[in-house]
Amino acid sequence: MANYHVPVLVNETVKYLINNIDGVYVDCTAGTGGHIEAISQHLSKNAVIIAIDGDEQSLDICKNRFKNMNNIIYANDNFKNIKKIIFTNGYTKLDGILVDLGLSNFLLNSSGRGFTYKKDEPLDMRFITSQKYTARSFLNNAPFEELKSELKKYSEDRYAAKIAREIIKERATQPIETTGQLVSIIKRVAPEPFLTKTLSRIFQAIRIHVNKEMENLQALLEQSISILNPGGRIVIISYHSIEDRIVKNFFKTESTDCICPDNFPICTCNHKKTIKILTRKHITPGKNEIEKNPNARSAKLRAAERLN
Repeated sequence: MANYHVPVLVNETVKYLINNIDGVYVDCTAGTGGHIEAISQHLSKNAVIIAIDGDEQSLDICKNRFKNMNNIIYANDNFKNIKKIIFTNGYTKLDGILVDLGLSNFLLNSSGRGFTYKKDEPLDMRFITSQKYTARSFLNNAPFEELKSELKKYSEDRYAAKIAREIIKERATQPIETTGQLVSIIKRVAPEPFLTKTLSRIFQAIRIHVNKEMENLQALLEQSISILNPGGRIVIISYHSIEDRIVKNFFKTESTDCICPDNFPICTCNHKKTIKILTRKHITPGKNEIEKNPNARSAKLRAAERLN
């Protein structure tokens, strides 16, 4: 049990995701199976769950957890390949897509890949370990402007530019190999009242960059509507303002008939809405859930349903 990730917004996920108890559902971020356990309890034996995760270790835990269930298909892959994954497994349409963009407890605490600033580990941060590009590659080779830009964009931290400059200075004398070295660099820049938040944000920014998280999310969204059955649902839980903005804007566009600029006298885009938004505003965890699971505090859930 120790390696099982505690899923967030479970009741809300089940409520908005399931619209057909006999349907085909994809958990794009299966991890160790937290959401799958809850979802499966509300589906019939005829339903199918496709569990996708880029991290092989997490997926192995998930497989072992549900070894007595024969209606789960596993795919060790990036969710940006969702269409290829479902086609390969004999499906063309889905009844639900779930994406939880948070970092699992397993990756944070047990993977040894440098996702946390609280342990001294190699600077890796890859979700998919067959990928060659690592946090070490980024920090030791990126030009200053790229380093500064990526850290600022994805951390939204006031000290990002100064930290980028300090990284350049450090790597001129020795390679940056471990999270411990990176923490020491950040400590030289960020004062104590802001240090913990800055550490979290900078580590998050590096992880997002290394794994191309925003690009992968956009790729998934662009495929999602075409593979949903009418009435099929998509539920996305995000934790970063940029992620939430991408989802919000996509839902807004796809739930609107005309997307021409306001100053166009007539519609020329011929765009037709494909979804209806189920969550007027994003849904956040309640006080009780945050007390039990502090990692849930920044979670935001949005959901939409495919139109006919």
